[in-house]
This record gives sequence, structure tokens and C-alpha cells, in this order.
Amino acid sequence: MAVLALMSLLVSVGCGGSPTAPGGAGQQASDADASVTLSDLTAELEGLDPAARRQELIRIAKEEGGVVSFYGSTNPEDVDPVLAAFTKDTGIKVENYRASTSDVLRRIQEEASAGHAGADVVISGRAEYTQLRKSDLLATYTTPVAEQIHDGGVQDDGIDVYRVLRIVLWNTNRIPADQAPKTWEDVFEKYPGELILDPTDWDWFATFTKSYLMGRKGMTEQQALDYWKRVVKNAVVIKGHTLGTQLVTSGENAISAVNYQHGLPPEGAPVEWRPPMWPVIEDSTLISILKNTRRPASALLLTEYFLTDAQPILYEGGRSPANTTAPSAWPKEYDDLTVPIDHSLYEDEGEANRWIALYEEVLRGAGRASK
Repeated sequence: MAVLALMSLLVSVGCGGSPTAPGGAGQQASDADASVTLSDLTAELEGLDPAARRQELIRIAKEEGGVVSFYGSTNPEDVDPVLAAFTKDTGIKVENYRASTSDVLRRIQEEASAGHAGADVVISGRAEYTQLRKSDLLATYTTPVAEQIHDGGVQDDGIDVYRVLRIVLWNTNRIPADQAPKTWEDVFEKYPGELILDPTDWDWFATFTKSYLMGRKGMTEQQALDYWKRVVKNAVVIKGHTLGTQLVTSGENAISAVNYQHGLPPEGAPVEWRPPMWPVIEDSTLISILKNTRRPASALLLTEYFLTDAQPILYEGGRSPANTTAPSAWPKEYDDLTVPIDHSLYEDEGEANRWIALYEEVLRGAGRASK
């Protein structure tokens, strides 16, 4: 099933109904026209101080119609406050299309195939960003804000908005402090029948296997896979990180191997994740401008807003902003423990499907049925 899901992500979608932008505001556009316009705009803005740059973008954005189209799959509780603040601060309205990551990707591809300029700006995970990039659907752009983004967070057609960190989580009622995991071997071996693994985490599985089991522990790939097969005999496979976190919080399961740090329960819940263990696999969510946008000033204005003013708002929602001048939910003292997710997995379809198949094979030996 996961192989088929990835295949649908890695190929362009050529079917479906006639795509339309939310509210019908999309316009027909050629990629060439949009690319030149955005390039000219960034050249025109060069040298302006931040306040003057913002005002000039607002002025041009209003001439473009005072509306910007935004696509993404970020949770409403995280993104809606940002969009509301953007409209309040700039006077530019946002048409927000939110759907699953695969649906957002499919819609953008369908609109591009139809020559329809739907989205101006998209926020996406690394896998979806890679497919949009490979399909040549993203505009290249420059912004002075890029200097404030964390190392490795700036591409020529996408910039990290926030970091996505995957951590171990355990219930402190079920696992008291003196029995808490201190190594990955503790996580995998110390709590038989309690460990949660998520079947969607094939990219984490691949990166962890290569960096920790093969890299630090010196295993061959086959030895690493044999070790995983022993681990999963005492694990439960549960699909959905939110569900996994809820089960650990309630105490139904004592520990979960992969949880999103931004999805932790409120302060005071009987859970712990600190101190984390190397490697903490890190991914990111990026913001990009669509190549066929006919509203380049509006698109750049919203993009730069996400990378500046929105960063403290995202922090308040529990996110770890990519802008190094903003506060972060991820403690700085743990930065040396992070390892970037293997981005090459998203570039090479064959290698991705190989790791998906390996993970599925490993999980078949799980001790309890999936939920």
C-alpha cells in the first residue's frame, strides 16, 4: 500500500476535473511571463530597507487585485492565525486551499497541465516540494530574509518555514525517571510489547538505519534489517502520529519511537521526551512561489511574511521556526543531535520504493496487529 501511495506522489497526475482556484480568482498564465515578472520584481526591490520593501510590495500587490492564493496542508490552528495577521497587516486577502499533501500536489499538477494559474504560494513537505521542483512548477526567487534562515534551509525555489523534528516520547507514569530510555537500544529493547512504530515513517526508517545502525553501529544493511526484525517482534504498528502520541499520553502504550515535536500534548501531561538521543531525524516544511503566478508581488509579500512576522506566531503554536532570529520550541542545546532526513530518497523513485518495501517487510513481523 505504501509503495502505491508513493508512486502516486512521484508521478504527475494527468486526470481529474477542470481545476479552479479557490473563489475562482485564478488566471491563465504562461510560465515564461511569470518567471520574468518575478525576476524583474526582485531586481526592482533590491536595495530597499525592510520597511520600504514591505510597503512597495503591498502597493504592487494591491494593483494586482489585493488577493493572493495560498495552498497547503498545515493544520488550521497553526496557519489560520498567520493568514489572519497577514491580511490585517497588509490589507491583502488570502484565498486558502487546504487539503492533504497528496491532494495539494495533485491539484497544482492538474492546474499546471491545464495552463491555469491557481496557487500563487504553496507550503509543502520535502517530498512534495521535490516533486513540484522536478516537475518544473516552482519559480526561483531571492529575498534578503534568506540570510536569517537556518543552515541548509534555503533553496533557489523554496525556503524552510519551520523545522520538523521526530522524537521519542514516553509516558512517565508507565516509565518512571529511573527507567527512562537513555539509548536507542533502550527504546527498542527495554519495553517489550509497548513500543509504537508508525508504518508511514519509511523515510525516517531509511535515514535512521543508515545514520545510526549502519553508520554509528557499523552494521551492514542486512545486519540492520535483521536487527529491526527482532525489534518489531515486541512492537505494535499504529498508523498516525497523532494517534500514537495520544496512546502514549493516555498510558495505553508506554513509548513511541517517532513523534512530531510540534505535536506534543499540553504542558503537564504525563509524558517526556528529554533528553533526546542522537540522531533526532529532522525534516522541514518549505514555502515556494508557483512559476505561473500572475501575482508575483502578492506571492513574494506572503512568502516573506511567513519567513518573518509569522515566525513568532508559529512558535506560539508549538512550531520550531526556520528563522534563527525567532524563538523556537526546539532547544538550541539539542541542535547537535539532529540529522537531516535523507533528501536523496525523494529524488530517486527506485531507491525510495526499495526502502518503503524494506520497511513494510520489517513491519510484517510486528508482535501486535496494526490499529
